[in-house]
Amino acid sequence: MICHTHAGILPQNTRVIYEANLASKSFIIANKNIYPILVQTWVDDGEGMPDKSSAPFIVSPAVFKMDVNAIQVLKIIYNGNQIADDKESVYWLNLYEIPGKTKEQMKSIDGNKHRIDLAMNTQLKVFYRPKSLKPMDIEQISEKIKFFIKEVNGNKVLVCNNPTPYHLSFVNIVLKQQDNILKIKGEIDQMVEPFSEKIYELDSNPELPYSYQVDYILIDDQGYTFDGLFLSK
Repeated sequence: MICHTHAGILPQNTRVIYEANLASKSFIIANKNIYPILVQTWVDDGEGMPDKSSAPFIVSPAVFKMDVNAIQVLKIIYNGNQIADDKESVYWLNLYEIPGKTKEQMKSIDGNKHRIDLAMNTQLKVFYRPKSLKPMDIEQISEKIKFFIKEVNGNKVLVCNNPTPYHLSFVNIVLKQQDNILKIKGEIDQMVEPFSEKIYELDSNPELPYSYQVDYILIDDQGYTFDGLFLSK
């Protein structure tokens, strides 16, 4: 049996950029389901549990109904709690949708014994930017990125060094050495935090001695992709 599940909330963007000078940030969502939904919203550290959230943001409205094709404006509001002022911080906007039923679906519910309604939670990253950060576009950030190879437990790994105060949101990273192409092992989130390094396991070991290049794809503030290249020296 084949089952199809999908979230029917269509967000305005794939991410939210919250500048520190804003009193609030507006964000638009649309209901593209063929049925009405009840929506609960909150911001957390990624746990997906509203009762355990300690994130310094609130969302208004927190609970609301959306009819088919309806549009809703959300307001994300910083509550004033302490956040690091020397680097970007990341949180998660949760859009938890509970399906309802149209009048037609209610009339025919007895004839649809195999229908299963599932609640779905869509999570989007919220990037908080302090006033002190020097503005950098994706190309300027890309120029600062460094990659190197080191050995961990007998296996060579690719390490990304991010010296910037911004998060690096990768969607693809490939290591190339002459005619060899080495891919990193699949990870749910390839993001590198500010002023930090992240280790990526490779699907095979590169040869020594070696020179190499790293092809990568980053996501910018608008959700568009940027192709970057790093060459070893």
